[in-house]
Amino acid sequence: MNSNNLNPRSTELLSATQMKGLLRLGDVVIPGVPARKTASTSGGGALPSFSESGCAAGIDRMLSYMYDDDRTAFLALASVCAYAPAPLVRLIVAMANANAKFPEPLAGLMRMANLGIKGVVHSLYYSNLGVRLGEELTDSPLLARGTNPNQLPNIHQAIGYETTINQEAYEAALAAADAQNPRD
Repeated sequence: MNSNNLNPRSTELLSATQMKGLLRLGDVVIPGVPARKTASTSGGGALPSFSESGCAAGIDRMLSYMYDDDRTAFLALASVCAYAPAPLVRLIVAMANANAKFPEPLAGLMRMANLGIKGVVHSLYYSNLGVRLGEELTDSPLLARGTNPNQLPNIHQAIGYETTINQEAYEAALAAADAQNPRD
């Protein structure tokens, strides 16, 4: 695993304290997986933890599109997680995940917390934004050590997910949609 912290200390919308809380919360949800000694068809490679992935650098992209109330609640949770002991952070995530075991209206609150926590953490982690380089990465320090120490891990490559777009089919689908629904 890459031991460098590739996340910014703070962002425009997240204080240093809230970033610390986001990383702690993210590491509970996505603790990472060490490389296996025997490689399988999916590569057998390591998956970084949330904080090791550097994906928290993209948090401003997400926060700026959240409703104000959702953003405020998430930032409050991140602040709490920054100071809470690790067992309490794990308890918060476990309680949110076990929302069906709570009576209403507490169950509804736990469902919303679960959706908010996992939505932010998983979206950042699996988006593969490559914020540091400004484009999707094609090389991963997890799979083949690169020379750029600030390069973010390529999560898609690590999980064996290869995205391709058939440009010709995409443009044909757009043209067909425009023909059916003219914008005039």
